[in-house]
Amino acid sequence: MVGALITSDIVEAGLLSCAIGGGVGAGQFLGSLLASPGGHIRWKLIFSVVAFTAFSAGLAGAKIRGTASALATLASVFIGALESLAVTMVTIVIPDQSELGAAGGAFGSIRSMGGVLATDLEQAAILSTVLTNKVTSNTKAIVVPALVKAGLPLTSIEPLFTALSSGNSGAIAAMPGVTQSITAVAVAGIKLAYSKAFTAVYLVTLAF
Repeated sequence: MVGALITSDIVEAGLLSCAIGGGVGAGQFLGSLLASPGGHIRWKLIFSVVAFTAFSAGLAGAKIRGTASALATLASVFIGALESLAVTMVTIVIPDQSELGAAGGAFGSIRSMGGVLATDLEQAAILSTVLTNKVTSNTKAIVVPALVKAGLPLTSIEPLFTALSSGNSGAIAAMPGVTQSITAVAVAGIKLAYSKAFTAVYLVTLAF
């Protein structure tokens, strides 16, 4: 998402991507601090799940870099808090504290198994398929008509997409019928196509 919609600069993209890992780490720290004070750990757990889901859903409508970064960070914070609270709860709810190690081990195994399934099935298959299909359909529905309306010959559309994806400015300039205004239309249209595709992706994640 960062590379497609926000920036192509490697350093800036790396810094923005830190919002996920940094948010999770901060959430784990805060969750460990807030697990015990005041009690009601179950409600804290439920609140973390609801907040994580809400902020993730908010990313579906985020159009500004600051808004998207803030929502991603907040969602990650509550993911981290959820992990800390769940680990704490596992050690409390067992009736026999002598089985603390077994309970923690079982929780870790179940969590790892769930993480593997989510990574393989959700991220690698479902979400990537949704993203690819939506980008393709949005490009045909949004970008291609805009380029034709701007005066670009049909024979130059596919080569223009290829040149834009490779970042070859020389090939873009040498392409017949391509002007700066047409290039701007293509770049804006591709960003819009990706934006709408990521909206669908974030909505799909709510099912998981």
